[in-house]
Amino acid sequence: MAVTGVIHLIQPQPPGSIGGADLHIADLAEAQREHGETVPRVLAIGNDDYTDLVRARGVAASTASGVGDLVGRLGAVLARQPGPAVVHSHGYEGDFAAARSRLARHRTADGRRPVYVATAHGWVRTGPRLRTKTVVDHGCLRLFDAVITSCPRESERLARRPGLPPVRFVANGVRVPAPTDRRVLRDRLGVAPDRRVVGFVGRLAPEKRPDLFVDMAARLVPDHGDVHFALFGGGPDLAATGRRVERRDLGHRVHVAGYWPDAAAILSGLDLLVCCSDAEGTPRAVIEAMAYGIPVVATRVGGVGTLVADGLTGRLVPRGDAAAAARAVAALLADPATAARYGAAGRERVAQQFTLERMRAAVAAVYAETQARARKG
Repeated sequence: MAVTGVIHLIQPQPPGSIGGADLHIADLAEAQREHGETVPRVLAIGNDDYTDLVRARGVAASTASGVGDLVGRLGAVLARQPGPAVVHSHGYEGDFAAARSRLARHRTADGRRPVYVATAHGWVRTGPRLRTKTVVDHGCLRLFDAVITSCPRESERLARRPGLPPVRFVANGVRVPAPTDRRVLRDRLGVAPDRRVVGFVGRLAPEKRPDLFVDMAARLVPDHGDVHFALFGGGPDLAATGRRVERRDLGHRVHVAGYWPDAAAILSGLDLLVCCSDAEGTPRAVIEAMAYGIPVVATRVGGVGTLVADGLTGRLVPRGDAAAAARAVAALLADPATAARYGAAGRERVAQQFTLERMRAAVAAVYAETQARARKG
């Protein structure tokens, strides 16, 4: 059987930041390369740093200047592909490029039509521009052969929309970095070794609600003198988050650390993770924290409930409720035994349900199903 070429399309976050979808593709492509059933390649728009990151994983990658250039590069890659091909897009611009490729009737070197698969990592509807892009993206998905989501609720919602191809749920899986000394985090933050650290890990963007994390921290700082709070990530709200901390005079206890590429240093040093998002699929920061045995407090949105079992691996709180998040965090800080029990249960849950190999195999099954359906059609 011919080896399938897989071309991943993505517009990653700008340099100085990295998104969950960006890391998802790097992990998935690396796992696909290692498994050997497919030959992956990544075509990314506008971020050479991300392209270098992918290449460091042993995966071929190149940088396009925009959607039009991405379509042209995709057509050229397909024209050189000797066997079956899967075009696997991620995010708005990736989907737009894949849809244009389908309309252009791109073919492989032996004249085959590639199959088109989109992974819906979640849609952002903050502001008219992103709401418009979401509507356009939903229209583009009608041109695909399959859609993958990382959130069961999103799968159910999309499956009810007329005109869309088959929708399949595939839980996110992550490659967990090896632990390091927990003191590394404290040294970099300038925090005493015996202090506890509660963290936010993710893009600093409106839908991720770094503002809510700061508001939560402000409620806890007065009564928790041994606890520091840190936000790790770049993004459009980085500067605004720093100003918010300064206005509330929290800079001595709330650290806006920015983007750190060393995930192991963060995860090895955190005592508790808080996910404040208004919208999520199955966020990799939560999976990684659970894999490290870190208890999680998260908002009850999207697919987060498939990760965090309330009262078993962490606590779920209402969206947008800083007071509820503060109460949940305070309870775990006051009860280390329960926090440790949640952390251990989370580590076991990830090992059973959210491994990278499990995700790779599930994605491969979608490819095979989609290719079989295309051959019959």
